[in-house]
Amino acid sequence: MKRKRTDYFKLKVEGASNYFSAIIVIFTLMALCIFCMEAYQEVSTTLSIQTCMRKYLYYMESTGCLTSSRKVLLEQELLELGMADISFQGTDFEPVGYNQLASLVICGKVPVNSIIGFRGDGFLRGEKMEYRKFSKKITAKY
Repeated sequence: MKRKRTDYFKLKVEGASNYFSAIIVIFTLMALCIFCMEAYQEVSTTLSIQTCMRKYLYYMESTGCLTSSRKVLLEQELLELGMADISFQGTDFEPVGYNQLASLVICGKVPVNSIIGFRGDGFLRGEKMEYRKFSKKITAKY
């Protein structure tokens, strides 16, 4: 069986379109991976602040309040995580009664990495600070 010349060229064109589709899918998956990595950086900062908060909440559960010495330690840990302009307005510094809610409220600016532009060899990144409020409550059992 002899192939016609036009059939040969049709096969080549169809094969090229399959490669082109595969390349588009690969670039789309790469863009999705880059987006996920960017989103994870912001989530990991928030999670590390909440983990730090949880540690001091368990202390507040056993004492009923956040003491001044623990407040200083918490503030140092938050500064190490990159927070700025930290305030504890709304936090219980006086002991609450047994089985009452003790609250820990942290307000401050959290660093967020963002893409601000594109240069020929990669992304231009800028770090901006976003104001966030973290609030947790726990029942005092001391």
